[in-house]
Amino acid sequence: EKSIEVLRNLAHSYIMTGELENASKTYEQIYTLPQKSFNDVWNYYLVLQQLAQYDKALTLLPTLSQLNPNDSRVKK
Repeated sequence: EKSIEVLRNLAHSYIMTGELENASKTYEQIYTLPQKSFNDVWNYYLVLQQLAQYDKALTLLPTLSQLNPNDSRVKK
């Protein structure tokens, strides 16, 4: 099983090389891990938006709010 740091680095590499589908799949793996951070989920949200997967991105908002309720990016 890959550590979350390895997955974060992999996802970042995919973003930097424009491989957004692979980045999305990697963030999806990170999303299932209990140690995911607000930034992990936020980056997943941004990648989904770039892929025009808006409905899927919106499903992440409750998790983002739960992880950091005071963040202005997720306040209603």
